[in-house]
Amino acid sequence: MKTLWEKLNQWYANQQNKPVVTPEPEAQKFPVLGLIFGPYNLFIDNTRKFFALSSVFALIITIVFMLFGQNLMCGMSNNSLQSLCSESMVTYLLSRLCSLFLIAMFSVRIYNYCYNNTSFSWRWLLLPQKADFKVMIAYLIYMGLNFVSLLSAYLLYIRVPNPDWRIELTYFAVVSIGFVLPFVLLRFYSIFAYIMSNQKLPSLRHLWQDTAGNGLRLLLSFSLLFCILIFSLNSVIGNFRLVASENTFYITIVGEYIFNLIVLLNVMFFINYCYLQKKFLFGEN
Repeated sequence: MKTLWEKLNQWYANQQNKPVVTPEPEAQKFPVLGLIFGPYNLFIDNTRKFFALSSVFALIITIVFMLFGQNLMCGMSNNSLQSLCSESMVTYLLSRLCSLFLIAMFSVRIYNYCYNNTSFSWRWLLLPQKADFKVMIAYLIYMGLNFVSLLSAYLLYIRVPNPDWRIELTYFAVVSIGFVLPFVLLRFYSIFAYIMSNQKLPSLRHLWQDTAGNGLRLLLSFSLLFCILIFSLNSVIGNFRLVASENTFYITIVGEYIFNLIVLLNVMFFINYCYLQKKFLFGEN
């Protein structure tokens, strides 16, 4: 009887000293309608703030393209003001880099103005910040990674078939990895929300785990963003192509300004999309 009592005491002591196992948090399930239509609903809620900032940045981007001779009309064959255009590759690259930096500045401003309750001031609006350079670098990295899929398609197009099926299969398998990369990146767009608000980035491992099971939701929502981007930009370009032969200096400015406003509108849709990913994963704070 004494031995049995000692064994019970020992078992109880072992249970008390047993480490507590904390279950791993389950992956978040994004609301389908919230992820698909949320970016446009947030734009409606912040329309005044969008036009307050975009009207300024669209004007600055327009001036930059006009100074570099890379305005919207220059890409049209029936442009009647070729004297305003430059064919230099250096000016082309510089104008794109400057416009990308201005878009990064707009991204930081509109995110903090809408979601971090930052007060408006001209100094805050026009003075570059550290977060602007971070966002620009992040944009370049993401564009480069998404470009890998186009590179994969090009490498498969120009390849010469190898008679050895093993080499051919290996080449196809390695090159085709680039097609998967854009789908993987869909699960990490919330990183932009952290960079824009100048916060510490979460680990990529946690983001990958927390977004598990949301692949189709992310694909559908981002596909809608992409389709709206292509449709809106093509519509603007198509309409101004009709009047390029009757081009005047004022039409060039108006066309460039409207085009840049549409670009910034799509940028805000993307920013709202990144904000929603962050919100659905980690809550308001």
